[in-house]
Amino acid sequence: MNVKLRGEALKFKRFIAREGPFECCLEDESELIPFPLGQEALDMLAQALSQPLPAPDHLLTRPDMLLQYLRQAVPNLRVITVRKERILHHYRTPKAPPVIVELTEILSPQTISSLAIEHPLLELVQSVHAELMQDMPTLSAFSYLEAVRRWAHEQLLV
Repeated sequence: MNVKLRGEALKFKRFIAREGPFECCLEDESELIPFPLGQEALDMLAQALSQPLPAPDHLLTRPDMLLQYLRQAVPNLRVITVRKERILHHYRTPKAPPVIVELTEILSPQTISSLAIEHPLLELVQSVHAELMQDMPTLSAFSYLEAVRRWAHEQLLV
């Protein structure tokens, strides 16, 4: 599970499966929850953290208030700030929807370039990956969730 603060919303990205270097994750629009956060959002967050959360003593109206609450409720929680700039491209294929190719410059906690290929059909992702790798043979596959885990342990990816 990847829990993110994106702007003024809490976002959940659920890991589904892995096949070789390819990962399937679910980002459900219903799990992009704007502030202020209600009890349902806190219940989802508790489930994601595999830890019960006490009721907050005030309404969580902003991301910084959520972080402060979490630091008190879960003292051993590691928050990893990932700053990045990204560009999305649509890679046209005969099948709809188009394949999304995301080029990202991760600026912190480590400076690194990233390429993500997104589509619900794995065979289409694999096909686009094979085509793109012809032009970028030195690019290596790496799990984003594994990257965050390493950063949480103050390890670099390369």
